[in-house]
Amino acid sequence: MKKLSLVIALVLSLTSLSYAARIHPEEYYVNWWCSMYGCEQEYTMPDQTRCDCFLWNLWTIEFDFADKWYEAIGQALHYGGQIHAMPGIVLIIEDQEKDMKYWERLLAVVAKFQLPMQLWVIYVDSNGTPYL
Repeated sequence: MKKLSLVIALVLSLTSLSYAARIHPEEYYVNWWCSMYGCEQEYTMPDQTRCDCFLWNLWTIEFDFADKWYEAIGQALHYGGQIHAMPGIVLIIEDQEKDMKYWERLLAVVAKFQLPMQLWVIYVDSNGTPYL
């Protein structure tokens, strides 16, 4: 029982550390971006998955932090295929010095495989304020 408690405590502490590294949670950026563009947030797909934003009945948009760029590709393609909309990704760059390599990787993979998707980026300044 003590071992199980220790494992649970370790997992919870590691999970909280990964979130602590973020300036804001993903939802903060989704709300900020979608309020500017008038998107429908948390749009439910036919298979009951939910994309972060559905923009102008054209794009199903997945938001992710820069280091999760590869996950965003799969999710965006899945959502777009669900309703025959153009998949899109908004990549969140909280630290330009550290995160730009992920943006470049995303651009390279999308170009190499000619993936039919729209890409946007959100940058975050030193005060934690997002901008385009």
